[in-house]
Amino acid sequence: MQNDPVYQTIQTDPQVKAILEDPEVKQLLEYLRFKGGLDLHEVMRKNPLLGQKMMYLINKGVLNT
Repeated sequence: MQNDPVYQTIQTDPQVKAILEDPEVKQLLEYLRFKGGLDLHEVMRKNPLLGQKMMYLINKGVLNT
């Protein structure tokens, strides 16, 4: 697990850590975990800050599209 690049990113990037600890992000990740699919454009429209956080995680390779 420690050789996993995603794990390394989570451990070494303070912004990724902070985003993953955000309650709104946690709630959205739980939704994704149990329901699947998400329209990121819709998230960006309704909550631009949350959308930016999700995009950051995608750009860092923590989330897949």
